[in-house]
Amino acid sequence: MAVSAASLFRLCFRLEEPDEESTKGNASWYLRYLLQAAADQSLLVPVADAWSAKGRTATALKRGEFNPRDYLLATLGQPAGLSAGIEQSLKSAAPG
Repeated sequence: MAVSAASLFRLCFRLEEPDEESTKGNASWYLRYLLQAAADQSLLVPVADAWSAKGRTATALKRGEFNPRDYLLATLGQPAGLSAGIEQSLKSAAPG
């Protein structure tokens, strides 16, 4: 828990409803993983972009000694025990 409390970013989840096209086929809602800057809560980085960050995203994530890969694996491991969907996503090379 100390890793999360002292971090420059925090893991957050956004539940997104299916678009109108998808709802015709009874599409599922989508849970998106994001990194939110602790100092600027308006700064949200999609986790998919954080795994191999480039350009401005890489610059934003390189603050201090923040290691997005280590942080994401540690913080996604916690809710994986509560959600089979999150656990399943951790089996991919870059959960997003």
